Amino acid sequence: VVRRYTEQAQPILAALEELADDDRPVWEPLVLEGFSTLLPNLQESRDVTRLLVAEFWHAVHQHQPDRALRALELIDGVGHAFDWQMCAISDLIFFSHQSIQHELIRQSLEVGFWQDARHLERLRQQLADGEDLDARWRQMIASEQAMTLSEFRVGRSNPEFTDPPLNLYPFGISPATTANLVESMTKASAIGGAGTLAHVRRIEQEIDVVQRESSGTYTLNGIPFAYSDAPLGFLVQNYSSLSAAFVNQAMDRRWTITAVALKQYRLAEGHLPQELRELTRFGLAPADWMAIGDQPFGYRVEDDPEEAILWTVDPVELTASDIQVSAEPPSEISDDPEQVRRMEVRIR
Repeated sequence: VVRRYTEQAQPILAALEELADDDRPVWEPLVLEGFSTLLPNLQESRDVTRLLVAEFWHAVHQHQPDRALRALELIDGVGHAFDWQMCAISDLIFFSHQSIQHELIRQSLEVGFWQDARHLERLRQQLADGEDLDARWRQMIASEQAMTLSEFRVGRSNPEFTDPPLNLYPFGISPATTANLVESMTKASAIGGAGTLAHVRRIEQEIDVVQRESSGTYTLNGIPFAYSDAPLGFLVQNYSSLSAAFVNQAMDRRWTITAVALKQYRLAEGHLPQELRELTRFGLAPADWMAIGDQPFGYRVEDDPEEAILWTVDPVELTASDIQVSAEPPSEISDDPEQVRRMEVRIR
């Protein structure tokens, strides 16, 4: 069934190769309606990635590494083609394409699929860090600000977008509401270090400041009969989870690079390294094998010297104040197979 499916998909895959070779993003016309803006083409781009996942695993089953690499490269190409950077959702969808690519690489390492140094080098090239996360963060906040202000404008003529309807307020949006929103987003945009735990902590501190400073603003500066219940608290609190998404994406990439480098070491040396610092011989720097902050990934060579475990923190818990890389592999301390899958990879 999978073979017939992938055979029928070959014309689509050929079209995707043309798409991936073109550096220009795919744009579709849309009507901007604030938070109610529909992004069907962006959302459906993940269906294309699901097709490529099937192509990848069929290639693995047929022992065709070049074809598997092609599928991984196309997943990356689709992600960049639909990398609109127009709102938080578009960034999260871009991250989802990359996460799928990373997970496929790790899963294929677990089954011992990659046995050629040339193929592993191509995997490393796919994972090369060319992303400026600070620039992406600033662009995302600017886009979210524009989307929010558009929501205010749309609400004036479309009562169903706000509750209660804005047409009940003769003076529309309170200027203080708009000013507080713009100020909070401007401050969030200026915080550097996106993709690090320090960024999440600074965002959380900024949330506290903004909420304290804005607590009495509407009453003091608002216009009577103007809408002053804009979702400032909701929007600002979302900054923390969005910052954590950046951290998870950067960590996921480092985790995958380290896993590939371990396999490169094994093929070149005939055994796995005893410590991650030995991977400097294969182009890694200490920052590459850090899970979070200054905590390295967990690593252990098994009794069978042909196998090692590399583990990280649970991405679901990234915003926890006391997050730590466990001393033991997750499979030995957790009964949740889904959590183990998120945190552990075996190198064979």
